[in-house]
Amino acid sequence: MLINVYCGLCSQLRTKALEQQLAEVKLKQQQELFAQEEAKSHLYTEQIAQLLKTEQDLRSQLGLYGDKFEQFQVCLSLLYVFF
Repeated sequence: MLINVYCGLCSQLRTKALEQQLAEVKLKQQQELFAQEEAKSHLYTEQIAQLLKTEQDLRSQLGLYGDKFEQFQVCLSLLYVFF
């Protein structure tokens, strides 16, 4: 009878140990997944920052081209006035 109780406790301990191992493996997998997603997030943040800088540079360049075009239009209008 005592042996049956002991065997039952051993079985329960093994079950709990296996459940704990499974939980630890799942936790490790989730931590690795989180680290991967965090790395992706960091990469996307860097890409967005680069794209925003590129957009800002292009808008600035477009503004310069717009100013040069206006100067060109003024020059053309002055040439037409003289001729």
